[in-house]
Amino acid sequence: MTTPSSWNLLSAHHLLNEILELVERANSYAVMVTAYLDPWQHLELALRKAVERGVTVHIITRSADDTHNDKAKRAKSIERLRALGVTFHEVDWLHTKLYVSEKEAIVASLNLTATGRDGPNLGVHLHGRQAASQALREIDQWIPGFSSTVAAPIAASSATSAPAFCIRCQGARAFFNPGKPYCSDCWHARKSEQGNRTEACCHRCGAAAETVLRQPLCTTCGAKAPMRTAG
Repeated sequence: MTTPSSWNLLSAHHLLNEILELVERANSYAVMVTAYLDPWQHLELALRKAVERGVTVHIITRSADDTHNDKAKRAKSIERLRALGVTFHEVDWLHTKLYVSEKEAIVASLNLTATGRDGPNLGVHLHGRQAASQALREIDQWIPGFSSTVAAPIAASSATSAPAFCIRCQGARAFFNPGKPYCSDCWHARKSEQGNRTEACCHRCGAAAETVLRQPLCTTCGAKAPMRTAG
C-alpha cells in the first residue's frame, strides 16, 4: 500500500479553491501572506465566516509603496476586511505568498488579487501540524514573535480544560457557542447529510449525550446555561 505524501503540487486550476478551503477548514487561526490584496466576494465571505466561528484571521501584506497602482482602493479593501474582524500587518517589500492554518500550509505564487487569480500560478500544499507550524515560524523573520502570538491560544487550550466541544467528534472547540456547536470539519460533513442526526456529546462539558444542532447541551448543562444562539 502506498503511503500518502505529506505534500502535493497544486496547479492553477486547484490553487485558489484550496486556499479558500484552507480558511474554511481552519479551527483556530488562518494566516494569509500576500504581497498584494484585492479581495473579491467569495474571499470576503470565507473570511467573514471564519471570524464568525471563532477563527483568528491575520493578513500580512506589502506596505503601500510605488508598486501599488491604486493606494486609495487598497486602503478601502483593508478597512473593509478589518470591519469583518481580520487583523492586518504590513511588511516593507514583501514578496512571499503563504497561506497557513493550524494543520496545513500552502506556499504559492498567487497573490489575492483579481489579476493574480487568473495568472499561471503554482503552489505546494503542505499537510499536517508539524509542516504548518514550521511554515508559520518563517513569518517571524519579518514580524518577530508572530508565530508564538498566533499559536498561543492553541497551547493554552491543550494545557487546560477546553471551554467547549464539537458535539459530533467530541474535539475541543476554541469557544462556546450553542448556535454553532460543530468544528469546521464536522459542520461541512453535516451540511451534506439529510435530516437532523443525533450527535455524540454535550457541547459544553463533553460528556456523552444525545444532542442535536438545536439542542447541543446535555440536561445538566442545559439547566445551568440558557440556550442562546449567536448571530
